Amino acid sequence: MRGYATKKTAAPAKAKPKSKASGPQKSNKPVKNKKIKIVLTSDVPSVGVKGEDVEVAKGFARNYLFPQKLAVYCTEENLKLYEADRANIDYEKRQKLQELAKAKKRLSKVEVLMKRQIIQVQPEQILHAPVTADNIVEKLWLQHKIQLAKDQLDLEAPISQLGTFSVPVKLEDIDVPLKVRVQAR
Repeated sequence: MRGYATKKTAAPAKAKPKSKASGPQKSNKPVKNKKIKIVLTSDVPSVGVKGEDVEVAKGFARNYLFPQKLAVYCTEENLKLYEADRANIDYEKRQKLQELAKAKKRLSKVEVLMKRQIIQVQPEQILHAPVTADNIVEKLWLQHKIQLAKDQLDLEAPISQLGTFSVPVKLEDIDVPLKVRVQAR
């Protein structure tokens, strides 16, 4: 037959041996340190206080601390420059800053759920009893075991509508938003 391909039997293809060069390799080089030593130029919550030399991640130092002038590299000159501040480090203040940072982080993740009966269904849903600071403090303790004083909540007026609201909580110098969700019963 002319012009037509004839069927040839092919030998099965042999699998190529994988070379050792493919895939992730482990090298004998030491792992580079991903931390950098810095001196803080001001108090930074959850990191340290002014004048303290600490180790932080390189990216955190280069992308956040250095541009905002919160820290400098830990060199002989900088250590001498901030030596007076290092001598005055108040470790109680440092511990208090760390506790505040933890409290801020925890409060920012919390949501307090309040259930209320509605007087008027449409168009605005008005609550039978408005949500006050006392109610929020009580529910915060019952739902999340977080104890706050009533005066720490900066609630301008009682909440009288359904929805999600952000109530500022005063912790020393910082205000932390607390999420309060009011639902119909």
